Amino acid sequence: MMDWIKVRCLLPEEGTPVLACVHGLDHPIVLELRRETCNPMVESHFEEFLYWDDPNNDGQDFEDRVFSWMPLPEMPTV
Repeated sequence: MMDWIKVRCLLPEEGTPVLACVHGLDHPIVLELRRETCNPMVESHFEEFLYWDDPNNDGQDFEDRVFSWMPLPEMPTV
């Protein structure tokens, strides 16, 4: 069994699905850490930022609510 990793200690590789614990949810969910740059047409300046996103529901942003994560387990063989 793997241990949970606190986001304040270490972040996962960007774009890699992980199992994440989110404040306000009573069960872990699969999320990805992604990097984005603000559009200067919308924002007054370019700014890169990281955010947690549901890979199966693009646009569902979990902001800073993720507090722990762990790598996904290997899929079992059939």
